[in-house]
Amino acid sequence: MKQGKPREKRNSNKDKRGIINTVQQFIQWWLEEDYSSLRTRMADNVVMCIPQSRQVAQGRESVQEVMQSILKERRIKRYSETDFHIWLEGNQSIAYYRYAMEYEQQNQSRTETGVDFFVFKYHERAWQLLWRTVYVAS
Repeated sequence: MKQGKPREKRNSNKDKRGIINTVQQFIQWWLEEDYSSLRTRMADNVVMCIPQSRQVAQGRESVQEVMQSILKERRIKRYSETDFHIWLEGNQSIAYYRYAMEYEQQNQSRTETGVDFFVFKYHERAWQLLWRTVYVAS
C-alpha cells in the first residue's frame, strides 16, 4: 500500500471560523459587486441552484451572471446572517446560515428571509465554492 503525505485535519474551531469568515467575505463581495474577488473563491465547475427557480447555473461565468442579475433587480438596504452551521470532513465543508434582507424592487420595500447553503473544498490554501443554493422562506 502506497503511503502519501498525511491528510491535513480540518475540523477545529479555527477551521470552522475560517469557513464562516469565507462565507461572510463572499457575501460582502457580492453586495459590493466585487465579482473579480468572488471568482477567486469559486471552483471552475461551481454550481448554483437559482433561488425560486428550477434552473441551475454551472461554471464561474454563469454563477456570476445569476448573482449580478439579483442585484440588478434589487437595491439591498440591509442584509444580515445568523445561526451558522458548519460541517467539516477533511478538505470538504458544508456551511449554512439564516439570512434576512431588506431591499427595494420596483419602487417597493420588501423583506426576504431564508437559508443560504454552501459546499466548499479546501484547495490551494483557500476554501473554494463548489455548490450554492438559497432557500427563500418569505
